[in-house]
Amino acid sequence: MSDSETSMSDPETSTRESDFPAELFPAEPRRYSLGQEPWRLVMLAYLAGYFYLLYWFYRNWRDLRDEIGLKVRPGLRTVGLLVPLLNFYLIYDQFRLIRDADRTAGQRPVFLFAATSGFLTFSNLTALLPDFFWPLLFDRLTAVLFILLLVLTAASWLLACLSLALVQRGLNRLWEKIHGKREVKNYFSSGEKALIGTFGSIFVLGLLVAVVRASQMALY
Repeated sequence: MSDSETSMSDPETSTRESDFPAELFPAEPRRYSLGQEPWRLVMLAYLAGYFYLLYWFYRNWRDLRDEIGLKVRPGLRTVGLLVPLLNFYLIYDQFRLIRDADRTAGQRPVFLFAATSGFLTFSNLTALLPDFFWPLLFDRLTAVLFILLLVLTAASWLLACLSLALVQRGLNRLWEKIHGKREVKNYFSSGEKALIGTFGSIFVLGLLVAVVRASQMALY
């Protein structure tokens, strides 16, 4: 069969190769997409926090380098996330790279602004709320203020994690464009279950101890 006949018989492959270099496509088709369900990301990020997000950012940089040839150093950039102020730029830059790579999939500019501003605003608000409330927790309103602090902190972190769902949706479209339709993992691996169980338990235990402690202080 000639090359032209092969191209005509497999229009999906022809379309993909016209968008990206042929060497980017593996000889054996992938069973699973490199993406994941957005709700899965939100749950992992919410319960495991930055411990999981460091891995998520690293994996995104690694996949963008390996799959579409972006010249980035995933390990070095991940370490940079631990440096104040530099991490703001690195987070914005990864979202920008994803937006630019996905530009032909109908992505809108609001994606970059909403995801970056949402995550940076609410994740930093989560960290700053305790500093604002702690000086107020030593009067008769201790229990009420503490519960308000917990609710606001939990809601702020949830909004930060939901902002990342915009990025994950863009990634999912990008991987589908490159590799075609693949099954997206919608379950947790054993390691992820262990991560959720460990940090979820710590979170619940810490919450219970804090509530009991605040209630005791309110009685004095």
